[in-house]
Parts: sequence; structure tokens; C-alpha cells
Amino acid sequence: MNLREAALEAIKGVVDGLLYVILYMFLVPFILGFIIHQAGVEGYLGYLTSAYPEGILITYIAIFEALAVASRIFKDKVISPFLKSLDSLLGVLVIVYLVNYIMPGGYIRISLELTAYETVYVSIGIYPLILAFLLTISLPLAVLPFAEYFLCRSS
Repeated sequence: MNLREAALEAIKGVVDGLLYVILYMFLVPFILGFIIHQAGVEGYLGYLTSAYPEGILITYIAIFEALAVASRIFKDKVISPFLKSLDSLLGVLVIVYLVNYIMPGGYIRISLELTAYETVYVSIGIYPLILAFLLTISLPLAVLPFAEYFLCRSS
């Protein structure tokens, strides 16, 4: 691979990294916030999409970009599917961090005031649902790079 091809692959890697950032750091938290909001819990929708501290946000974006660029540059090597899968697994880590940051333990707590003296507190554990949602998104993204690599190699 010459310098021009490497630069083109690096640019493609930057675009891939931005897609992962948009998917895992903004789109999936927005969808989770929307689902939680539709379930009747107020206050989570706006908070889920802006909950990352600035240092964490920059670190995750840099890691997503570095993995995507490296997987593009080494696309003909056996390490490329591992790097692409690490992008997906990092996305799961980002969402799990966010869920634990916003909802410790994955619980949504709701209080309902029945009368002036009676209040009912309800805790709903949605952590298993969130993990199932994440697996449906990230498992194909973690497995497909290996299938693509080995299918291209076998032809």
C-alpha cells in the first residue's frame, strides 16, 4: 500500500469512526432516552443525550477514531477484524457506562403520591432490557468483520 492509498484509507477510517461515535454516543442514548420517556419516566430524555463529561467524551471519540483508522489501514491484515470488533465492544462499554452513570444499577425510580400522606415508590429494573437492546445492535457489528474478512480471503 502506497502513501496515497494509506491516506485514502485513513480518511475512510475517520468517517467510520465518526459513524461509530454518532451511533454509540448519540443515537443509541437518544433511542434509550426516548424509550424510557415513552414508558412514562420524565427527565431522562434530555439527560441521556448530554450526560458525558467533556474529558470522557473526547477520550471515547479519540479511541473510536484511532480504532477505525487502524482497522482501515490494516484492512488486508488479520488484525483488522479485531480492531473493528473492538469498536463495537467499546460502544457497548460506552452505553453501559452511560446507563450506570444515569441510572445506577439500571433502575428507574418513580414516586407516585396517592394522597398527602401516602406515597408509593416503584423501582423498575431495565438493565436486562438495555443489555438485550445493546446485544442486538453490537453483536452483528462485532461478528460481521470476521465473516467479511474470512469470506474475502476464501474467494
